[in-house]
Amino acid sequence: MLYHLIKKDFILVKKYLPMMIGIPALIPLYVGTRPIGGAALIGFTLSSVYTLFMTVQYIFLKESQSPKALSLLCAAPYPRWLLVGAKYCLVPILHLACCLVFLAESLVVPGLAALPMQAYASVLFADSLFFSIYMPLQYKLGFERVKLLLLLPIIAMSWLFPLLVKLSAQIRWNPLAGIPAWASSIALTAASFAVLAVSALVSIRIFGRKDLA
Repeated sequence: MLYHLIKKDFILVKKYLPMMIGIPALIPLYVGTRPIGGAALIGFTLSSVYTLFMTVQYIFLKESQSPKALSLLCAAPYPRWLLVGAKYCLVPILHLACCLVFLAESLVVPGLAALPMQAYASVLFADSLFFSIYMPLQYKLGFERVKLLLLLPIIAMSWLFPLLVKLSAQIRWNPLAGIPAWASSIALTAASFAVLAVSALVSIRIFGRKDLA
């Protein structure tokens, strides 16, 4: 049943599929080849964040336009916790898609530096952290209220993240220094799923009490 719900979410946004493919493909090409420190990491991070949150926003937009469809799904053999869980499954799925696109581009595009394993895990953790804050708010406040709250930090991130990368390079701050790459990658991935699991429980509790009538 989970597969069908995830498939349903992608069907809802099939109209925006070219954009969903274009974002992870074009942002790293544009940002990652710039002559700035950490360009590849900045490009990949922005592409991953934009792909995830724009996809989820379009899914919630479609669902808000057809509230009766959501009620019918809950009345069908799909429990509410599974509907919530399907949304959280989008995080690793879309992150993996962005990783594969970036890896392919780094192999064929001159000037686009490859990223270490830690970088992919770090971006997954960042995605999971933002997503884990966003989803309970989405279920609590609704699409119309949350869409503006989400837009502001995403725009701010476009300006602040390059500055943070530059600043960390100047002060040579790396919280993962001295830890083997495989160990830190596993730890970050585990932490990502742990954060998502806690957030999912909160979202399920909120959505379970929601009146869909």
